[in-house]
Amino acid sequence: MAAFRGSHFKLVVTGKLMHWDRTPAPAFRLEQHMRERGVGDLDDHVEENRLESTILGESRTCFEALETPEEPLATVHELTFDGGHRVHAARGVAGRC
Repeated sequence: MAAFRGSHFKLVVTGKLMHWDRTPAPAFRLEQHMRERGVGDLDDHVEENRLESTILGESRTCFEALETPEEPLATVHELTFDGGHRVHAARGVAGRC
């Protein structure tokens, strides 16, 4: 398994693999997890509770435990950085792992 020096780089690489290449398949969906706990609309919940800049514990735990095999990493030749990655850090990749 690959070892990443920083969580931000892991986030970008994992985002590329999960959202563009569809590997690995997400095992955890934040929206579904929160719906099971009575949260109907995740966006409203985040806004109403001022969680915009917060990584929820469930997402952090899943993301930190996520292991990336060497084989899919070998297919990553280009990474794209854009302003949306701040949002992905809070809800996106970590929320979908």
